[in-house]
Amino acid sequence: GGFSGGQGFSGAQGFDVDDLLGSLFGGGRGRSARQGPPSMRADLAIDFRTAATGGERDLSFGDGRSLKVRIPAGVNDGGTLRLRGKAPGGGDILLSLHVQPDPAFERDGDDLYVTVPVTVGQALLGSRVDVPTLSGSVKLTIPEGSQNGQKLRLRGKGIQRSNRPAGDLYVKLEVKLPEFLDEETRRAVETLEKAYAGRTHAAA
Repeated sequence: GGFSGGQGFSGAQGFDVDDLLGSLFGGGRGRSARQGPPSMRADLAIDFRTAATGGERDLSFGDGRSLKVRIPAGVNDGGTLRLRGKAPGGGDILLSLHVQPDPAFERDGDDLYVTVPVTVGQALLGSRVDVPTLSGSVKLTIPEGSQNGQKLRLRGKGIQRSNRPAGDLYVKLEVKLPEFLDEETRRAVETLEKAYAGRTHAAA
């Protein structure tokens, strides 16, 4: 009785289905369990590297209190952290994360991308250049004859999250042309161009 006549599952003849479920299952779904301490929402801005590698940041409240928040490695911009029992009154804090962009790195999932400038000589002859990573600079071998925009991969140098393989770091080569040519350099470029054009015609 009490479920008919358009009354729904609560309010009919003083009946509440949550109270019934709570009495049947030990109070786990009763009204008192459903109405716990209120949660609150907050925002926290973090830098790119903290989001990628993890760390700690302070969360300040209007009443002067502060809370140290542990940021797990690999969190995303717009993600939410639940701080259980940290709100006033014992409720949870739902913390929205805002990751600031990084001047060097871009992110796609757990993979990172970085652009590295190289000279014409380094691209044509091959070289070893310094490449930034999240854990510091490393040496990368530029193959002979590399092209502008070519991507080279450093395995495992992306974002490392717990219980999963690390992402990779993709290095995009940006060949920088000289803005000024002296006579000696001009003659060298002309010689190179003639040799390259002759090789291209012979191959055709």
